[in-house]
Amino acid sequence: MAYFIPTEEVRRLTRGSYEHLVARLEGILQEKADTLFEEKGCSAKLLGTFSGYALASSDSGKCLRIKYEESDKGRLHIVGSEPVEVKTVSEDDLHGFLRSESERVLRLYDRGSVTEAVTRLKGLVRQVGGWTPPDKEETVVESVLASLDRSRPWWGLYNERKDHILTYLGEDAGSSVTLRPKFFKLYDGSMADKDLERYRDLVAEDLLVLQGKIQKLFVQVESARATLADLPLTEDDTARTFSAFAEDLLEDLDRVARAASELPKQVRRVDSLGRLHDRLTTRLHDMGIASEFVSQMANRLGEAQ
Repeated sequence: MAYFIPTEEVRRLTRGSYEHLVARLEGILQEKADTLFEEKGCSAKLLGTFSGYALASSDSGKCLRIKYEESDKGRLHIVGSEPVEVKTVSEDDLHGFLRSESERVLRLYDRGSVTEAVTRLKGLVRQVGGWTPPDKEETVVESVLASLDRSRPWWGLYNERKDHILTYLGEDAGSSVTLRPKFFKLYDGSMADKDLERYRDLVAEDLLVLQGKIQKLFVQVESARATLADLPLTEDDTARTFSAFAEDLLEDLDRVARAASELPKQVRRVDSLGRLHDRLTTRLHDMGIASEFVSQMANRLGEAQ
């Protein structure tokens, strides 16, 4: 048998507690929001409660330090307020802000600070919670992926010599990564939310497969890097060039692996997860070709010694 505690009993038990004080302040804040913030019909939020004062914000971005007192009879009164300087981000600036914050998340991943990165990523999701567009999770996904897409040394060399690389690998080019984008219908706006739910398990399974493919590429490139590191230096620095290529590719694979494993934990919408899968598989196809190429070159250089 289930039991519950009546609201009146909870109030009696918590009277005089910090939680009771916060609840009372929130009630007064909502009641007097229009007057305090000088905005008709505004919504106010209690940010923090301290001894003798509290911090509150309105939906327009204003922040106030509100002084309060409690009378001898236990009544709570607001006795004054003063504005507080805070950094705000408008809807027009939100994309740039998310991109900047996502860069910070990626730098944390690069340093191995996964817990801190995830905490900051959760903060990003909360920060876009009040924004009106329905694709706020997609915005976070897009910002992180855009950060991953930034130019890297291996990518520049790969693009410059892609035709040569494909010719060198022949029919084997891309054989290690056969995954392809497949969930376009989930995020092109043609499917209702209730229908999207049917694909949740399928997308989750494919993201796990994707993570496995990334791990295999990582092992392949790490093996090539180790082979190249053991080679003696030559006058044309061929081994050193490919070693630097492998090291940079490894760093990028590690970043993509973290995005593939951590972002799904923070994103609930099936359409956003589908977009994440497709963007990562598109990127992984080129990474697979680059991995095969550097692996074959490492073996070739190693056999030549």
